[in-house]
Amino acid sequence: MRIGELLQRGVDLGIITGSQQTSLLALDSEGGTDREATRGVNAITIAYGVGALVVLFAFAWLFIERWKTLGDAGLLGVSLVYATLFLLAARVLAREGFPAAHGLAVLFAVAMAPLAMRSFGRLAGIWPADALASCGGVYVPFFPCEAEFVAMELAAAAAALVALRRVAFAPLVIPVAVAGLVIPLHLVRAWTDSGWGNGVSAWAWLLSGSLMLAAAYTVDRRRKMVDHALWLHVAAAVAGLVAFAGLFDTYRELRHFSGPVALLAFAGAVYLRRIVYLIVGAIVAFAYLAWLAAEVFRVTLAFPLVLAVTGLGIIVAAVWLQRRFPALVARARGPVPGPPHFPGGVAALLAPALLAILMLPEGSARDREIRLSQAARLRVVRGSMRHAPTRRTAPTDERRARNKP
Repeated sequence: MRIGELLQRGVDLGIITGSQQTSLLALDSEGGTDREATRGVNAITIAYGVGALVVLFAFAWLFIERWKTLGDAGLLGVSLVYATLFLLAARVLAREGFPAAHGLAVLFAVAMAPLAMRSFGRLAGIWPADALASCGGVYVPFFPCEAEFVAMELAAAAAALVALRRVAFAPLVIPVAVAGLVIPLHLVRAWTDSGWGNGVSAWAWLLSGSLMLAAAYTVDRRRKMVDHALWLHVAAAVAGLVAFAGLFDTYRELRHFSGPVALLAFAGAVYLRRIVYLIVGAIVAFAYLAWLAAEVFRVTLAFPLVLAVTGLGIIVAAVWLQRRFPALVARARGPVPGPPHFPGGVAALLAPALLAILMLPEGSARDREIRLSQAARLRVVRGSMRHAPTRRTAPTDERRARNKP
């Protein structure tokens, strides 16, 4: 939380007066040592973001396109050298009073950890080249294919956690969030024996999203000044959307549960005080309504009118509740000054993970059936094309002679 927001909250709660808030802000602007612009959407933050994207693109191009030229030893050396340079730059930026730029430099140094881990593992023979040649098929062995990526993600998460103990910079949680999302996917992919279809992947994403949501809620409950849980909530929301898309495509009989899922997302936005879940609920609701309009009520002219009346009814009901039952609205909003509280706590947030674990065998069986049906249809199409009669056209001279009177 920024200082201005904290002071404004103090004014709202009656802890300090408005004049005291103005005096404290003036004291901070006069006596502070930071010369960096305040956070927010301004030219400085946009420049930081563009610079970070350029750096990431440069490293992606260097390590993907020039992998064979550098070799494993060269990549390990380059990663360590760049990590050292980024840490030195971070130290200088911190001394000069630029905390956001200092945090970005540390984040770039953390990004070198998975590259160094991959190069070290290949040089040490942990990931032998002949074993890595078996990767890339439908059935991917855990070692070394999945295990190598797990080691890289763990290295990035460990480096980020070490950096977070010294640097109060929320984006450093991004490597931890990414590792928390994809490591369960690797484990599920190694566990299943039916390949990686929509059924298995959808439940695996739901498992990852539930674990991330529980972790974000736990961090939120212990938050002090820096919002470390923000990126964990973003990761949970992304995983939830991917899981919803996979389940929506694979399980046609479950599509009518999209409405309750959207309502749960809206409730999560209220209780957790995160707008990202409001966006998730809006996307789920729009996808469900689009499906209803395109398939279920495609020839029903009254469906748009029903939707319009329903939307107006929701708005009117919300206004009526605020006027008649302000205490109920305040209770639903929850106590703003304290940490967020979700009904059921961590156990309720982990319930989707338990459901995903129980449904993984069913998703694996459904993926197997889908592949068998697709293979059968392909054989039928190939057989019909093989036995179809070929049409021969008569030569041009014969056709002309036949058409003469």
